[in-house]
Amino acid sequence: MKTLGHILRCLFISPELLVMVAGVACLWWLPSTFENIAHRIATNGEMLRYLGLLAAALLTYDVKVAKSILLPEDDDRNLLQKWDRFGDLKICVWVGMIYALLFAGLGLIDSLFDWTKPTAFHAVALCVAIAGGIITSGTLILAEIDLRIMLRKLSV
Repeated sequence: MKTLGHILRCLFISPELLVMVAGVACLWWLPSTFENIAHRIATNGEMLRYLGLLAAALLTYDVKVAKSILLPEDDDRNLLQKWDRFGDLKICVWVGMIYALLFAGLGLIDSLFDWTKPTAFHAVALCVAIAGGIITSGTLILAEIDLRIMLRKLSV
């Protein structure tokens, strides 16, 4: 039960969820604004098709970062795996990877859209996929940096 609570906390108290909620709110309250944005940026639809793949590219980088968080090379004595809260860290990393997978999927789906007739959903999906992918990568990178700092302090 404690594990489920931690999973839910990682899912719902995250900047990634905020990006998703902001995307739904923009689609709900500002559809005409995003439709205008979609029409303005649709003049270069091929570029947008590939821009949607940025979140998928970030997912591959996130896998590398997640691996270095959970299995750091600096940890010669396996201090991280012996840490009593390692399970919580692993849950947070996996939740981050799930968000990265969702944003990458949204970016891939968005790249398959027909940008010759864009809708508000096209623009919002593109913005959410890119912003969410960047935020997920940034969160994982900051976690990796903090972890390396802590391991260097402990190895001295």
